[in-house]
Amino acid sequence: MTNASNETLSQLITRRILSNPSARSRDRTVAILQLYRGEIEAALAEGCSVMALWRAMSADGRITSTYQSFRKCVNRFILGKPLPPRRRR
Repeated sequence: MTNASNETLSQLITRRILSNPSARSRDRTVAILQLYRGEIEAALAEGCSVMALWRAMSADGRITSTYQSFRKCVNRFILGKPLPPRRRR
């Protein structure tokens, strides 16, 4: 179900996260990835590396997260890779 503006639930959540200055950094990164999901998937399919995507998106201000955070989110939410097991201390 969508709201009156035909916004999907995913779009609503993304908009709310991005408009909240106190949102967690990881949530902001995931929201931004959702906005550019199609472009990211296309670039990866064309052979671009995650590093190249992060550099380009960082350079033009689309994303402010660290490379490590961006890479983890791309792997998990775009590529569907499972999280690696946690290290024991």
